[in-house]
Amino acid sequence: MDTLVGRLCQYVHGREIHNVMDGTPINVDVTAPGAIIALGLIFLKTESEVMMSRLSIPHTHFDLQYVRPDFIMLRVIALNLIMWSRVHSSNDWIQSQIPEIIKNGVKGLSDEVGDDDEMDAEAFVQAYVHIVAGACISLGLGFSGTKNGNAQELLYDYAIYFLNEIKAVNIASGNNLPKGLSRYVDRGSPETCLHLIVLSLSVVMAGSGHLQTFRLLRFLRNQTSSDGHANYGFQMALKRVRVCGPRYWPQVIEIGHEEYPLQFRYAVYQARKVGACSYVDGPIGCQSLLSRAMHKVFGLTSLRSSGSCSTYQSGPGSVTVDQLVSTFSSDPSLIAFAQLCCDPSWNGQSDADFQEFCLQVLFECVS
Repeated sequence: MDTLVGRLCQYVHGREIHNVMDGTPINVDVTAPGAIIALGLIFLKTESEVMMSRLSIPHTHFDLQYVRPDFIMLRVIALNLIMWSRVHSSNDWIQSQIPEIIKNGVKGLSDEVGDDDEMDAEAFVQAYVHIVAGACISLGLGFSGTKNGNAQELLYDYAIYFLNEIKAVNIASGNNLPKGLSRYVDRGSPETCLHLIVLSLSVVMAGSGHLQTFRLLRFLRNQTSSDGHANYGFQMALKRVRVCGPRYWPQVIEIGHEEYPLQFRYAVYQARKVGACSYVDGPIGCQSLLSRAMHKVFGLTSLRSSGSCSTYQSGPGSVTVDQLVSTFSSDPSLIAFAQLCCDPSWNGQSDADFQEFCLQVLFECVS
């Protein structure tokens, strides 16, 4: 185990390891990302201080120039996987992930900088935005699927902050973060961080149908990158739309499929089942044709009080349960269930109770 961990650490930091056959040194640009994530998963939730020191965020000017910004983001994610219990949905926690040298460097930025100062400024800003993105991703992992309100508000504020850094929008964020960072880096860095934060927000709010999150995703989908082409990094958050309900036929839309191209808006037209009314016309479902027919013809509410089922099943014009079911569904299982379990020939009170239960089950299945 120690040998494996030591080798992974060497893959992260770039110490030369010569192959016996050809003596080729390791290319950290290739090995570091996988090694960082591997260490984070190996020591997941272990609170290992030793691994914290080995995966520490750069604290010197030299390290900031030496370590790629995206690798710094991966280190932040790995550190928070290891220190899992310390992940909190607060702005103070996110800011605590940023070393003081980077905070001070970002605060000290000015409009007039020389060539050397410009290199330092870019290093500071690149580290800052990627550390914030890494902390937001950690927050998304820690609160995935919880619909936590604090995590949602925090991630939304940071998404709006990065959105304003890329292009000023008429949406205010509730934080006091440094402004104008996009002057010191290329547009691609804050765009990538924005999309990762939005993806983290979507992970937290997965399955909630949160309208504010959907509006943000819709707004971003209509934006274009600097080269005039749509940027699809955030589209993983809207990969599939599933529409279903007891009154409508189920429908699944794969976002990005050739039938539903990403660059167009479209409305979803849902086919309503035969005999069903809309939720506006019948909020509780009692106004549908099926519901009225079931209650009128078979007296679902009167079975228990009547004590007998034969009174409304006799006569030349009587309608059997299976005949009514076949009007609304061709499912042979439902028709067989109606014939076997909803037989109107039972006369006992206990049989009436069971038949009423079966009719209620049948109504739920058909509707």
